[in-house]
Amino acid sequence: MQVNMPEPSDERSVHEFLNSDDPLSEMAIEALLGHKEEDLYVDYKEFFDVEDEKHWLGITTDVMAFANTRGGYLVFGVSDQTFDIVGLPRELVGPLTNTNMIMQKLNRYVLPPFSSLRSRKHRTLAGQDVVVMHIPESKGRTHVFVKDVSYAYPSGKTKQWVHAGAIFIRRSATNHVVEPDDIEFIINRRIEHYKESVLDKISRVIEAPPEHQVLVFDPRPKHGEGNTYVISDSPEAIPVKGMSFTVVPSSDIEELWGWISLSKRDPGFRPGRHRLWHLYAVRHSVRLASDQALELIRFLLLMEMPVFYWLRTLSAEQIKPLLSKVFGETKNRFVRSHILNVSAFLGSTSYGRLIRRLGNQREVFGASSKRFPRDCHQLFEVGLALGNDTEKLEAKLTAISEDLSKEPDVMKKTRAKAIDCHLYARSDRYTQRC
Repeated sequence: MQVNMPEPSDERSVHEFLNSDDPLSEMAIEALLGHKEEDLYVDYKEFFDVEDEKHWLGITTDVMAFANTRGGYLVFGVSDQTFDIVGLPRELVGPLTNTNMIMQKLNRYVLPPFSSLRSRKHRTLAGQDVVVMHIPESKGRTHVFVKDVSYAYPSGKTKQWVHAGAIFIRRSATNHVVEPDDIEFIINRRIEHYKESVLDKISRVIEAPPEHQVLVFDPRPKHGEGNTYVISDSPEAIPVKGMSFTVVPSSDIEELWGWISLSKRDPGFRPGRHRLWHLYAVRHSVRLASDQALELIRFLLLMEMPVFYWLRTLSAEQIKPLLSKVFGETKNRFVRSHILNVSAFLGSTSYGRLIRRLGNQREVFGASSKRFPRDCHQLFEVGLALGNDTEKLEAKLTAISEDLSKEPDVMKKTRAKAIDCHLYARSDRYTQRC
């Protein structure tokens, strides 16, 4: 039975999914099934015979070509002519999702060996099984056939498949043996990797204008090696912490700029929770540009903290991509649940889009993924009699934030989020505050 391929349900390209945190997400697979084109990143396989050596040699070449270029996907159970889903026999699904066995088969002829292939089964609404294999780009390595490989036909006739030393890369929708003109690509690809490696080891680069004083602090002992640190009084310079000295920011805004700079260097960086609560406690005295507000909101979302006060200054067009980006950056269930709660106040469309991205994990989120919250009480599941005395609520929220800047308290944190929502939440869908 053949069925038409579904249209992609996400605006992101296959290339974006390929380089995402979860390249085999439900959304990624749906996009692949709707891609309907073999190209630099995608190759469809209608069938695969695990007993046929020719099939194994074929996907060895495919995997090498993808890994030696920019990475890619093999999609099994889809016609490479019509791009219809034809499905796989049940007995093939197991072998094609056994990546350890697959890598053992592929690495018989290849060095350096493949080590990070992944594959996943997907069942369509029509009940057909497909398997998607993700091949990451092998940065800093070039895979090569290290022996002559021949294929024996059932008749006994032997055909040379590849010669030792052959290197395959992906060009357009096909695999190609590297030719002299391709050597430059291989070299440039290796140079790119080394550039990334070197830059990743650079912790700080300062470009100070001539009018600023630059001091060099050299902690090296007389007969040993150490590090050299450059300290500048340039306003673009960021606080340097965690070493044998600390440059203390002179204002909350300067500290925020430091956080932003550090997070660009280290995506896993998180400010101290007590400092974020302090910033919230003094929120009325802090004036942020929109780019600063967006970065601060990203930190607050990842730390499951109140965000509606800062969101109220931004448009829905600014908020939606931010929520989507942070949602994709984390796998933490509680952080994602917090982002879902916030997205509800942009309307059911934004909320539903994130819900769909949960895929098979939706059940883990329980009731929060099955209803569209209508107010702050339902959102945070607290029975607070908040009332409408804005001035008292503002004072209460500030006091709670000051307490939390000194000592964590789960109940106070929940209360602060509920009051923040009650006071500041606004949406494109509702005309009144929740």
